[in-house]
Amino acid sequence: MRRLRTIEINAVLSEEFDQLLEVLEIRDQFESGDFRCENCRGPIASDNAMMIFPLPERRVGFLCTKPECGFGYDHSAVPATAAEAST
Repeated sequence: MRRLRTIEINAVLSEEFDQLLEVLEIRDQFESGDFRCENCRGPIASDNAMMIFPLPERRVGFLCTKPECGFGYDHSAVPATAAEAST
């Protein structure tokens, strides 16, 4: 019998998105439109933010709701830590 692999996924419900922005201390930047999609570089707003993920140096990245961005983005190319970025 084939054994399934278990992975942990951290997720935030859309109802908790504003609270996440507060915790990350980026709410003002987000509301000012300072963030861009990491794939298409289009502006990120509350109506098109599909995914948020960590970047090096305590930054975060966003992906928009375009199919090629949210589902076609190569997340493995983004180093999760500054140490990974320097290798």
